[in-house]
Amino acid sequence: MQMQRNANGLKFGIDMSNEKFGAATSIAHLALNSFEGINSGDLIIYRAAKIVERDWKFELEKYEYEYGMGMTAEFKDGSKLTVCAWYMEPSEVEWEN
Repeated sequence: MQMQRNANGLKFGIDMSNEKFGAATSIAHLALNSFEGINSGDLIIYRAAKIVERDWKFELEKYEYEYGMGMTAEFKDGSKLTVCAWYMEPSEVEWEN
């Protein structure tokens, strides 16, 4: 998986190596739209996970934090989306309602 950066500064990667249906566009590609307008420099791993859980809960297989990298979400079609994000101690996070 090669990391890329979109126009807003979000650094991401999409892994299609386990995609089950042979589609050119995967759920990971679609989930990337949930991060529209977000820059990796402003994103923490917990917010990234919250965004994926909120928008893709019916397609989400699992997600995991990769400290030093960001968050990787694996979807039911086998595709994976990794977004680069900062790690902060949960006690340091200003949680949004």
